[in-house]
Amino acid sequence: CKKEKDVPHSYEEQKRQKTENAKKKREESRLIEQIEEVEEKIKNVQESLGKPEIYKDGAKSKALKAELVQLETELKTLSEQWENL
Repeated sequence: CKKEKDVPHSYEEQKRQKTENAKKKREESRLIEQIEEVEEKIKNVQESLGKPEIYKDGAKSKALKAELVQLETELKTLSEQWENL
């Protein structure tokens, strides 16, 4: 049994809800796309860190580790935004 406030009372309300749902779906798609991009970047950085020539170069290794931390933070933020939709 639906509560009275769950049922749209007017065409305008139905239209507003439909627009809101479409906006939410677009935002979800955008976040998922960004999450996938960041995950791919993380994978690439991790692969680079596994290469002996990179690991031996302290400056490059340090820079990649810093980038990895930044990407992981970005991923966490995007994931939280997605979960809160």
